[in-house]
Amino acid sequence: VNRVRDVVKEGDEIIVKVTEIDRQGRINLSRKEAIKALRRKTEK
Repeated sequence: VNRVRDVVKEGDEIIVKVTEIDRQGRINLSRKEAIKALRRKTEK
C-alpha cells in the first residue's frame, strides 16, 4: 500500500502488529503480520 489513507480512514479501528520501534521512537506496524498471527491462532 502506497498510502494508508487508500485503505483506512481516521477513526477506523484495525488490528496491527508492532514490528519495530526505532531509536527515534517511531513505530512500524504491520497489518499483514497481525492477520497471519490471528490465522495461526484460530487454526489451533
